[in-house]
Amino acid sequence: VLRKQREGLSAQRMLSQAHDKIEKAEEALTATTDAEMPFLKGVEILPQDEAFTAIRECETAADKTETAVDLAKTFLKAKLVDAKSHYSKAVAKQIMEELSELHSRVDTVQKKLREFKKDTLQRKTSAQLSEVAQSVSEAEGQVQTLADLGRVFSSENLSDISTDTLKAACEQTLVAEKDASEACAEARK
Repeated sequence: VLRKQREGLSAQRMLSQAHDKIEKAEEALTATTDAEMPFLKGVEILPQDEAFTAIRECETAADKTETAVDLAKTFLKAKLVDAKSHYSKAVAKQIMEELSELHSRVDTVQKKLREFKKDTLQRKTSAQLSEVAQSVSEAEGQVQTLADLGRVFSSENLSDISTDTLKAACEQTLVAEKDASEACAEARK
């Protein structure tokens, strides 16, 4: 009788720990939803800095959830082995049923986490592409400014243009060339 009571208490303690681990994984998954909230507001495209901040928060939440899921799965596997070897058949069967149920909850969390990570990666890629497109657009604008300023030098009648105008155009072109070069270098990053 005493052995059965000890066995029952031990099983309850172990199952309580298992429930705690699963609940921590589920809470961590809820944190991913909170981190994802800026993307769920219905705003088509977030401002760059806000998007990258939200993406970092999503990645952090995903990492914490993944850690909690891994800990829960490891704990459940170990306790399944323990249940078979340390408990009577009746208690072991009951423990294994409950651990199987908990395992399916962890699998559900892991599945949702995979989907979350996939969505986060897509958002990150989209934000990076937007940043690249903006850099390229700026570079193109600087190159166009350079081309516009340089038109003075492609004139058929350069001798009709005053020396002062040519000097001013030369100085402006040098500045524009430097700006265009920097913009192009930034776009390549």
